[in-house]
Amino acid sequence: MHLMVRNLLLAAGLLGASLTPPQALAETAAETAETSAASTFEQAYAALQQAHQQQLPSHELRSYAQSAYQAASAYFGDEHINTAKMKLSFLNLLTPSQHSSGDFADLATSVLDTYESEYGADADELIPTLMMVLRTQPVRAHLRKNRALFERLIEAAERSPSLSVEQQLRLKIDAATLLLAQGNPASRALLDFPEQAQQQLGASHDLTLLAEFSAARYLEVNQQTRSATDYFEKISQHPFTEQASETQLSIKYMSHARLVATYEGIGESDKATKHCLAIAAMGRGIGDEEEPTPIYRVNPEFLPSMARDGHSGSTVLMFDINKLGMVENIRVEEASHKAWARAATKALQQWRYAPRYVNGASVDTANRKVVFDFNIRR
Repeated sequence: MHLMVRNLLLAAGLLGASLTPPQALAETAAETAETSAASTFEQAYAALQQAHQQQLPSHELRSYAQSAYQAASAYFGDEHINTAKMKLSFLNLLTPSQHSSGDFADLATSVLDTYESEYGADADELIPTLMMVLRTQPVRAHLRKNRALFERLIEAAERSPSLSVEQQLRLKIDAATLLLAQGNPASRALLDFPEQAQQQLGASHDLTLLAEFSAARYLEVNQQTRSATDYFEKISQHPFTEQASETQLSIKYMSHARLVATYEGIGESDKATKHCLAIAAMGRGIGDEEEPTPIYRVNPEFLPSMARDGHSGSTVLMFDINKLGMVENIRVEEASHKAWARAATKALQQWRYAPRYVNGASVDTANRKVVFDFNIRR
């Protein structure tokens, strides 16, 4: 042995010492890493639980849930059932737009794969995971694949002894509505649910009304306007009692709103006005907000010269709303381009609102504001 190396080993106390075998060193390192991963997961999971207890906003909860499932993956392994549960917890906190973005489809599929491996292909535990896979598909999703997912979900729901009739029907409606948003022809199943709901739950049940509204939306999307209008009119005329649930009132409101849009779209403003006033009478007319939400809106038209020149800018308009919900007295407050002001004014003239309702009657509302932002790229 070289003299210098020998002296260094002697100084370090290693020469002649009983060294730890490489395998033992590796095992010790692995144990240390596992302990660290366990500690990281425990801390992440505790932080998530505390965040739920504190009722933090959803975007903050999502951050904690993401950290928890990533820590679970490092500790348990990516295909472990505990990791899958943490992933599902995170996915449940996403917004509808995040679900439909398609960014989380692979994550949801990995959850389903793990649940199938853990519980079997026909287990009840797969129902929420099947729904999540369907929910996270992008808008332009694979039609055949999603139809198969939908049919599998429906079969699982009907087979499940733990789901009530109401739960089964709600699952069917929600799943078919997701397919409708994806443009999947299998969403035609929505037309079957109103009759099922009426037979099983009665004409006034929340889910019967939801089934009818969802069927009307399917018809509307598929340009069967007359049939859709018949459904919306039926719901809007339903004799609700003072004890009507918020779900029933919301469905009635949305039906009135769809009728406003439908009748304005075909130039029957008098019929649209009737439904604007009905919404106001429900107590859902204009409140104290500076920029109330219109029931029916038309977007500004872009002149070819605007698009060609690539203009950008904004227009601020002030206006009044009369007791019929029509826009009046439009004033240009700010405008970065005269052409934008003209286009915005022309569009706003066609908007409809549910008017303010005071002491049992609709009234005029003055000095409302709307901002149009324009950004056309060449």
